[in-house]
This record gives sequence, structure tokens and C-alpha cells, in this order.
Amino acid sequence: MASALDCIGESNSMTVLSPDSAIIPIVRYKKSQPISELLGTGFFVGSKENLYIVTAKHVFLDTALQESEEYAFAFKYEGRVGLYRITNIIESPEYDIAAFKTDKIPEACPLPFSEHLPALNDDVLCYEYSLTEIERTIDGKTKVKFAPMTHKGNIMRPFVSNFPRHQNTPCYLLSFPALQGASGAPVLAHTESKVFYVAGMVVANFQKHLMPAQIVRIEENDKSIEETKYFLPLGVAINASVIVPFLRSNHIEFGVAE
Repeated sequence: MASALDCIGESNSMTVLSPDSAIIPIVRYKKSQPISELLGTGFFVGSKENLYIVTAKHVFLDTALQESEEYAFAFKYEGRVGLYRITNIIESPEYDIAAFKTDKIPEACPLPFSEHLPALNDDVLCYEYSLTEIERTIDGKTKVKFAPMTHKGNIMRPFVSNFPRHQNTPCYLLSFPALQGASGAPVLAHTESKVFYVAGMVVANFQKHLMPAQIVRIEENDKSIEETKYFLPLGVAINASVIVPFLRSNHIEFGVAE
């Protein structure tokens, strides 16, 4: 197994992770339009010599490729963005997990896992690409602005999900929502020695509120009332305890954080 600190630096006794080097956007593209849609988020595992990306399986299953389109991921380094084709996708038959091997990327930072699970009062982080903007300019070119953002919160409770999944799946309920494009993003926690590790992977939203987060009322002179209720969903992440056996069964090595 690879070292958890191969590409994670240390500062004042706490590890420092550059998320752009570990967590990437997954897109679909074709030669005539390099990037046509953001599909989700993924993260590196393995080693620099044997590099894989893990993401949610539905990132691919929910997207029908058009003629001449392919899956790809983008990697930004020193101000430049490179597109890498995605081929030979390995899918879990039971769970919403997929992985694929990629070429060597010296600047990529594979994320480790841990035998420890985060406590309910531990901070967890999620870095994802849901705010990415894709627009076509007047001259027909495509302008893409990758806009990652970080969520910080906690695990509200672990639970076993049986919907819409066919297999009972150990999951976490998160204190922040999973926005469109965030599927496949890792949920990061850290060990007592302050090493970041993958505690889970975002796959869906969960909505079950007795009271809405916000109510907007518009009252007209004729006494008619228009009322809009806004509910804030909570994110659902697959527990890393499910991802690790998937990696092992497909002979994908991974780092272990101590």
C-alpha cells in the first residue's frame, strides 16, 4: 500500500492538502466542443505509478453519450487545464461506485483511506465542482470556468440506505447538501495525527424536513396568497467501509492514513 504522505505536505504538525491535485471534475466532451457538460466529481487513489480515479457509478449511468462524445476528466496544473479520456470503467455490481485507471500524472495526489471512522462531532470537508460554468461564445467557441467550492460540516448520522439503491448500503447523512455535479466527491476527515483521508463519497440528497428552511409569502389586494417553501436538503455519502472492499476486489492499491 502507498504512503499516505507521498504528496501531502506538512505545516505546523498538520498536513496540508492541495485539493485541485487530488479532486477533479468529470465531464463529457467531443472534438467539436471540448467540454459539453459537467457530470460529477472524482478523486485520485492508488500511487503515482498505478493511478486510479474513483467516482459515483451513476455519474456515467445517468448520462447517455451523443454521437462522437466521450467521457473525460480535467486536471489543472500551473494555470493549464488538460483533458484526459476515460476508458475501461470498472463498476461495482452492488453499489454506486466506479473507478478507472488513468495515465501517470506526476502532479496528481492520491488520497488515502483510514481504518478509523469520523465521530459525529468531527469536522468533515467536501471539495466539489458543482458551480462550474460552461458557455458558448458568439464565435461558437466554448468557455469553461471550473469553480470548485468547499463544504465544511459534520456527519449527522450513519445509516443504511435501501432507496433508490438495490443493495443495502452503509451511508452517512451530511450537514450540507449535495449539489448537482458534486456526485463522486470525497468526504474528507483527518486522523488524530492530522492526516486527511477519505471517509466517504457523495452520491445523493436526502430531504425530510418537518419545517421548511424558508417561506416566502406574497399577498395581493384581493386577498389571494402565493406561498413558496424552500427546503434545504442534506447530502448522502457512501461510507468508505464500502469503497475499500471494492478497491481491494479490483486490485486497486490505496494509501492508509495513520
